[in-house]
Amino acid sequence: MVEEMPLFENGDPAVSFSRYIQEQVDKSSLQIPDSISGRIIVHFWIDTMGNVVDPEIMRGLIESLDSLVCKIVLDSPVWIPGKQRGIKVKVGFTFPVYINMEDPRHTVNRIKKNRTRNQ
Repeated sequence: MVEEMPLFENGDPAVSFSRYIQEQVDKSSLQIPDSISGRIIVHFWIDTMGNVVDPEIMRGLIESLDSLVCKIVLDSPVWIPGKQRGIKVKVGFTFPVYINMEDPRHTVNRIKKNRTRNQ
């Protein structure tokens, strides 16, 4: 732990970086199956200049989506670096990326089918 953790877009990375990743996934042209949902765990470092370095997928879903998340993380804007005793330091992050691409129409259809079977 460092005294001052890195900040993304002057905010808490749990909120601002999560939002950034989701926006980038939504903007991508990657064809993601509707039924994909889960969590991708990515580890990366914020160096003393605020750059993301050495991203690595620790737990993935599907290769194409894992690669996209890794690229999004690597291409992210510069962070405000972490500090220890007033000196900028390299800080590691292990970050969950939640993916829920399930088509709501499919969920509704499954609920209707289950109700019909149970009646």
